This record gives sequence, C-alpha cells and structure tokens, in this order.
Amino acid sequence: MLPEDKLLNQLMWQPCTRMHPSWWKQLDLERWQDLFYSSRLMSRRVNLLTISRLPAFDRGMHLKLTEQDKKLLTFGERLPVLLTGVGLVLLNSPDYITMRMYRDALFEVFTSEQIQQMLSLWPEGGDVGICTAENLMRAAQQLAIRELNNRWQDSQVWQALVPTLPCIQEGVLADVKAPIQDAERWLFRLERFI
Repeated sequence: MLPEDKLLNQLMWQPCTRMHPSWWKQLDLERWQDLFYSSRLMSRRVNLLTISRLPAFDRGMHLKLTEQDKKLLTFGERLPVLLTGVGLVLLNSPDYITMRMYRDALFEVFTSEQIQQMLSLWPEGGDVGICTAENLMRAAQQLAIRELNNRWQDSQVWQALVPTLPCIQEGVLADVKAPIQDAERWLFRLERFI
C-alpha cells in the first residue's frame, strides 16, 4: 500500500488518532476521549462511534487519488499553518501583515521569513482590517477551512482531513465579508513558500 493510501485509510477509519481536540466536544465524545487510549478494543469502538457522528462521506476504498489529493495528504502538520496563511489572504487586509500589533500575533505561527514571503505574494489592494489581533489567527484559519469546505465538499480526501482541523465556529466569522480570492489557488501557492 502506498504511503498516501495508508494515510488516507487511517484518516477515514481511525479518525481519533489525528482528530483535533475541538471535534471531541463537537461530536459530544469528550467522555470517550480518555477511553480511546485505554485499549485496542476500546480504540476500535471509539473510532467506529466517531465515524458514525462525523459528517457522512463515501469511505469506499475504490478511491483513485488525484495529484491534488496526494498533495493535500503530504501537507501533514503544515496544513493548519497553510490554512492560516490562506485565511490571511482571504481576509484581504494588508494591515494584518504590515501593522506591528498584528505581526506580533503572526509570530505565534509564522517565522519572520514566512511573513516576508506572504507580504511579497500579497495581492494588490485590500480592505481595512476588522479582526482584533487576538482573534486574527483563529479567524484566518476558520475562514480558509470554511471556504475549502464549500469548495471541496465532494472531496473524500478533504473530508477525511477536516477532523484533523479545528471545528468551524461561525461566531468567529460573523463580521467577515465573502472572500474575493480563491482559497484553493492560494493554498497550493503558499505551500511552496511556507
């Protein structure tokens, strides 16, 4: 079995092994979280319970991975960081990269070099920033996840990756306008630099 097939299989059939902590609460499985690690049998049972509560998608093994699918699976631990970068672009305010109060928040996730890369790739124009520095990183990541959920709702690979990311909290995005940039294009563009 190829590494990407093995990873996809694990994401689909053993979601708890990589599931973001917010999903335990979202799926009302918090009381099962400690039990998941207690034994192999309990681990299998909690995984099956989790699968039954996750949004449904085809978990068939007949999937032929596209190049895009393979690329998504290679992002691994970098995916949340990449999504935060995509979200910053989608928020469409250069203030978030240039103003010191926001840059300090960016340093929690990005290196100085990565911030410079994003600044050099930043699209023309933009709006005035509406997020607070405290809320910026979460809002950026949530916006990117929401936009890619809409774009890739039929993608088995994306649907398998979603539980590894924070749950969307709509209140975080209450004041955010619909993005004019393409989230998918920016994800694969930033991937080369971040």
